[in-house]
Amino acid sequence: MQNKPSYEELEIRVQKLEKTLVEQETVSNELEKDRTWFKFFYEKAPLGYQSLDRNGNFLEVNKAWLDLLGYSREEVIGKSFGDFLHPEWRDHFKKNFPRFKAVGEVLGVEFEIARKNGTYILVSFNGKIGKNAEGDFLQTHCIFRNITEEKKIEEQLKRSEERYRLLFDESINPIVIYNHRSILFWPQNLFNSIFYCRLIPIT
Repeated sequence: MQNKPSYEELEIRVQKLEKTLVEQETVSNELEKDRTWFKFFYEKAPLGYQSLDRNGNFLEVNKAWLDLLGYSREEVIGKSFGDFLHPEWRDHFKKNFPRFKAVGEVLGVEFEIARKNGTYILVSFNGKIGKNAEGDFLQTHCIFRNITEEKKIEEQLKRSEERYRLLFDESINPIVIYNHRSILFWPQNLFNSIFYCRLIPIT
């Protein structure tokens, strides 16, 4: 028969138990604060936020996501992210989602997403993998921004640059471009053939 604990021993055990309960309550309160802050962040964030499960289905989206794409939460939660992509981008997602889960992070990944009105926008994603206490996959956390207009401007600038470069390359007359910092002779070969010398840009 084991001896019954003394009153002093019982009191010590009770004190330890009370301390443990207080610590657990403190941790619980801190976790609740974190959850509240995180919920506020993703609900109020100006950028679209989404969370996917291990199969690529939506767990959560924020208001900015819904406002940008025009869907209701009921039309999104539980559905596959791939269903909202342009058909030409779905294989890209299927191929790269496992890599995302393995690496744990993506930066600047682009997808073309369908809006409810049938139009498409190009978005750039940054994301990380959320894990549980054991280090196993829990969910994705991603934010994205609409870069459709940026891409249009880039393409316009590229076409404009190519157009002027073709104009310069095909010109039968020498062209001199001057600003307060430099002088550029174009095309170089034409100047060489006319002046029998090599002209070097002055900067």
